Amino acid sequence: MRYFILLDFQHMVLALFLGLLALLLVFVAWRGYPRRGEEAPLTEEELFSSHGSSPPLPPLLLLIYVGAILWLLAYAVVQGIYGGAIT
Repeated sequence: MRYFILLDFQHMVLALFLGLLALLLVFVAWRGYPRRGEEAPLTEEELFSSHGSSPPLPPLLLLIYVGAILWLLAYAVVQGIYGGAIT
């Protein structure tokens, strides 16, 4: 037990939210792929023509790209306000 009890609580809340975020990312990663049923297998021509000219972007990659862009913008704003590196 630490001298400051609030620090233990902060670590528990941080672990809880990081765990929930990890579960959400795993869910989004697996949800982005279609389920395969007992359908007839696709031919090679059908497989390549179903997506058009560009391959699909999985939702997990989209989430990672958007998160990285938001982090970059937030970091630039904080740098502009405080004037120093975040440590």
